[in-house]
Amino acid sequence: MRKVAFLLAVASMMVWVGSARADLSVGLVGQWGYDGATGLEATAGSDLALTGSHTKVTGIDASDGAYQVGNGDYYTVDNTGGPTTTYTLLLDFKAINVPGYSSLLDTGTGGDGDVFLRYNSPSVVGGSARLGAYSGNVITHGDWYRLVIRIDETVAGDFDLDGSNLFSCSSPSYPNGMTLQTAFDLFSDTGGGEEGDTVVSNAALWNRYLTNDEVIELGVAGDAIPEPMTLALLGLGGIGALLRRRR
Repeated sequence: MRKVAFLLAVASMMVWVGSARADLSVGLVGQWGYDGATGLEATAGSDLALTGSHTKVTGIDASDGAYQVGNGDYYTVDNTGGPTTTYTLLLDFKAINVPGYSSLLDTGTGGDGDVFLRYNSPSVVGGSARLGAYSGNVITHGDWYRLVIRIDETVAGDFDLDGSNLFSCSSPSYPNGMTLQTAFDLFSDTGGGEEGDTVVSNAALWNRYLTNDEVIELGVAGDAIPEPMTLALLGLGGIGALLRRRR
């Protein structure tokens, strides 16, 4: 009887721990780790489409997949179910060269970029006139960062770097604001405009506005992003190990 009670207590604890972190897998509609044979494979959602070329390079560590893109090279994301007015986008990246401005995000395809790095030694992260705000000088060339962009077009937007808020902005005043279209581009500004050399090792998309606590939990570049079922499987594995130990 005590053994059953013990195992029930452990199971409850596992479920509680899992539920405390499981929210990060809720609404996760796209995830790309740049680890596959082509670097375009998705672990959630659809594979990326590449325009131009990209070069495989060392990521955050030797085991981490990463690719470098330059002017005219960019990824298109299939945002099936869009347009999307409320979302969170995560990018693990480092800037190699920022010639004035360098696009990180075009909310559609083939148009002007909407979120940029701007050179100011060190560079800064900010946005176009749609956002009307830039951060302080926080991006240093050659260093890795985790950028989280949270948009709720009816309310506001938040930019977070390595778990800390950079700035908040009121709802964009442009007609379409920061809406993600049914397809959108990463690292493109008209497909050859203001685009620098950038290395990316991770990207993820949620169809909801993550909370401040969730952004803190996401941590810094290279930290794991829980995938659906991952935490549940870990919990079951832990219970199985305890069962084997107590026999």
